[in-house]
Amino acid sequence: MGRMSGPTPRIRGKKCCRCGKPVYSNHSMYCPICRQFALRMSAKRLPASTIEDIWNYVRKYGYVCYYTGMKLDMVNRKSPWYGVLDHWIPQNSKKVVLTSALINEMKSDLTEEEFWYYIKQLNNYRVKHTKVKKKKLVYWDRLVRPV
Repeated sequence: MGRMSGPTPRIRGKKCCRCGKPVYSNHSMYCPICRQFALRMSAKRLPASTIEDIWNYVRKYGYVCYYTGMKLDMVNRKSPWYGVLDHWIPQNSKKVVLTSALINEMKSDLTEEEFWYYIKQLNNYRVKHTKVKKKKLVYWDRLVRPV
């Protein structure tokens, strides 16, 4: 007897241990999205407590951006709304949050406080035409190369 082509049939009654959606295999504890996300977290070698905090967030809110509350795309890696992991404090693996690729790029090496400060400054410049007030950035340590 040959194998059937197409997606693997869902296993009746068995749910993902993280999000509650159906799993695709008797041997899996995850749905396909949570499985891929678990592999991504594992590859980052985050502390177990950080991984558990992230799973608790996903269990409570789903795949939603920590900073904006937007629903994240967990499939299309080219999407600006693709769910990625952001170091809440740059270079610190103890606190990592789920956000979109776009917000992660914008936040870069800023703390959350610095990020929101500059978002407000940019908005004030656009709306009120007030100059952006520079603030020293704690983790902005970029190498400057001579031209």
